[in-house]
Amino acid sequence: VFSSLEKLGCQNFNSRSVKGLESRFESILLAYSVLLSRAQRRFEGTLRYSLGY
Repeated sequence: VFSSLEKLGCQNFNSRSVKGLESRFESILLAYSVLLSRAQRRFEGTLRYSLGY
């Protein structure tokens, strides 16, 4: 999971405030969630991208 978040730019937090950091992190998690949802629909019937895996 963390390597996927790094690809989305998680390591480049250049925020000067806590709110900026929260906003950036929430947007990254939202993008990751959308990508995971699409992968689950595409590879339906396998455990490769299941939430419990």
